Amino acid sequence: MSTLASIYPQTEGTKQPRQVVRTLLGLLITAVFLFPFYMILESSLMAQTDVLRYPPPFVPPQLTLQGYTNALTTSAGFIFSSLNYGLGTVVVTMLIATPAAYSLARIRSRIGLFLLIALILAQMAPGFVVANSLYALFSRLHIINTTIAVILADSTNAVPFAIIIMRAFMLNIPGELSEAA
Repeated sequence: MSTLASIYPQTEGTKQPRQVVRTLLGLLITAVFLFPFYMILESSLMAQTDVLRYPPPFVPPQLTLQGYTNALTTSAGFIFSSLNYGLGTVVVTMLIATPAAYSLARIRSRIGLFLLIALILAQMAPGFVVANSLYALFSRLHIINTTIAVILADSTNAVPFAIIIMRAFMLNIPGELSEAA
């Protein structure tokens, strides 16, 4: 049996100078990469008069959440409408893609392969071609400029990708599990 001492011949508590230099270099590189995030966070927590000073202070003289409250009051409507569209798209996509992916994972014939290739080809269609077709359809249904139209348009883009990804996941589900159910 080998012990850690035989694998790592150095004694405990001492480090080789190379390891110390590598560690310090890694910490320096990490600090350089994280510095912009620190500046963003610092600026967001400072008063606007402090942000506009030149040079800006390295440590905020006074912490305030006024920037966040201003951003939320001016953008709350946009945030909620984006959440509305996004969550609606996710719900519609999952309702369509989950059973389709499961059935494609269980079909072991040429039809399943043909449908999978058709999904991949559907993703290659240019956006303006799909948009023209959707516009004509939505015009007939009288749903232009509605939330449901945006959700359906986004879902048409997301469903083929979701089916392909979920099918790959569902191929790993054992068939005995569905038989037992």
